[in-house]
Amino acid sequence: MATMPHESLKKTVGPIYDSALGFVNTVWQFPEAQLFSHIYLVLAAVPILIFLLSIVFISFGLVSFLLFILIGVEVFVVVLSLCILVPVLIICFWVAVVAFLAIFIGIKVLHLAAEFSGPVKTPSTISKATKEQ
Repeated sequence: MATMPHESLKKTVGPIYDSALGFVNTVWQFPEAQLFSHIYLVLAAVPILIFLLSIVFISFGLVSFLLFILIGVEVFVVVLSLCILVPVLIICFWVAVVAFLAIFIGIKVLHLAAEFSGPVKTPSTISKATKEQ
């Protein structure tokens, strides 16, 4: 019996999603991660949104370029707009790459800091330690 497309997608993406979710949950246990995660989310979201918007603008530019060629209208304006949008797309792509690297390095630094500092001291563990003394 053949598998449905969503089942094969679930088999492919499921383990990746589970491991990513486990990784995020592990990092989220550190109090510093809760502060840094908001910063990293903003740092990652802005370039990604700009990158996606650039792709949308370039696709609109290409469609209008093809329409102008088919209709026979002057294409100088479209070529000029594409010459402006392509460098913007390249810059946004590299900004997104740098943002992802910043997230990766930041999470690695948090892991190293947690390894060297020992158990994380939260208010509940501090109160338990004072009661034991």
